[in-house]
Amino acid sequence: MVERGRRAGEFDDLLPFDWLVAVTIGLAHATGEARIAGRTTAAAARDALRTSLLRVLGVLTEWTGGG
Repeated sequence: MVERGRRAGEFDDLLPFDWLVAVTIGLAHATGEARIAGRTTAAAARDALRTSLLRVLGVLTEWTGGG
Protein backbone atom coordinates (compact mmCIF):
# COMPACT_ATOMS: atom_id res chain seq x y z
CA MET A 1 0.00 0.00 0.00
CA VAL A 2 2.75 2.45 0.94
CA GLU A 3 4.80 1.69 -2.15
CA ARG A 4 1.77 1.89 -4.44
CA GLY A 5 0.68 5.20 -2.90
CA ARG A 6 4.13 6.68 -3.40
CA ARG A 7 4.35 5.51 -7.00
CA ALA A 8 0.94 7.00 -7.71
CA GLY A 9 1.98 10.31 -6.15
CA GLU A 10 -0.72 10.03 -3.49
CA PHE A 11 1.63 9.77 -0.47
CA ASP A 12 4.59 12.00 0.23
CA ASP A 13 8.05 10.50 0.47
CA LEU A 14 9.49 12.50 3.37
CA LEU A 15 9.60 9.57 5.79
CA PRO A 16 11.43 6.27 5.29
CA PHE A 17 9.43 3.47 3.70
CA ASP A 18 10.27 0.91 6.41
CA TRP A 19 9.22 3.31 9.15
CA LEU A 20 5.86 3.96 7.46
CA VAL A 21 5.22 0.22 7.16
CA ALA A 22 6.05 -0.27 10.86
CA VAL A 23 3.78 2.61 11.87
CA THR A 24 0.93 1.24 9.74
CA ILE A 25 1.22 -2.17 11.40
CA GLY A 26 1.54 -0.63 14.86
CA LEU A 27 -1.55 1.53 14.40
CA ALA A 28 -3.54 -1.45 13.18
CA HIS A 29 -2.53 -3.46 16.26
CA ALA A 30 -3.32 -0.56 18.60
CA THR A 31 -6.73 -0.18 16.96
CA GLY A 32 -7.52 -3.86 17.46
CA GLU A 33 -6.33 -3.80 21.07
CA ALA A 34 -8.48 -0.75 21.86
CA ARG A 35 -11.49 -2.43 20.31
CA ILE A 36 -10.96 -5.74 22.13
CA ALA A 37 -10.48 -3.93 25.44
CA GLY A 38 -13.78 -2.14 24.91
CA ARG A 39 -12.24 1.34 24.88
CA THR A 40 -13.87 2.22 21.57
CA THR A 41 -16.58 1.10 19.21
CA ALA A 42 -15.81 -0.63 15.94
CA ALA A 43 -16.86 2.45 13.97
CA ALA A 44 -14.79 4.83 16.09
CA ALA A 45 -11.76 2.53 15.88
CA ARG A 46 -12.09 2.32 12.09
CA ASP A 47 -12.38 6.09 11.76
CA ALA A 48 -9.43 6.73 14.08
CA LEU A 49 -7.26 4.26 12.17
CA ARG A 50 -8.20 5.76 8.80
CA THR A 51 -7.58 9.34 9.95
CA SER A 52 -4.28 8.45 11.61
CA LEU A 53 -2.95 6.54 8.61
CA LEU A 54 -3.90 9.28 6.16
CA ARG A 55 -2.04 11.82 8.28
CA VAL A 56 1.03 9.63 8.84
CA LEU A 57 1.28 8.70 5.18
CA GLY A 58 1.03 12.33 4.15
CA VAL A 59 -1.83 11.84 1.73
CA LEU A 60 -1.33 14.35 -1.05
CA THR A 61 -4.72 14.00 -2.76
CA GLU A 62 -8.23 13.95 -1.37
CA TRP A 63 -9.08 10.47 -0.18
CA THR A 64 -12.40 9.18 -1.50
CA GLY A 65 -12.26 5.60 -0.26
CA GLY A 66 -15.31 3.98 1.24
CA GLY A 67 -16.07 3.18 4.82
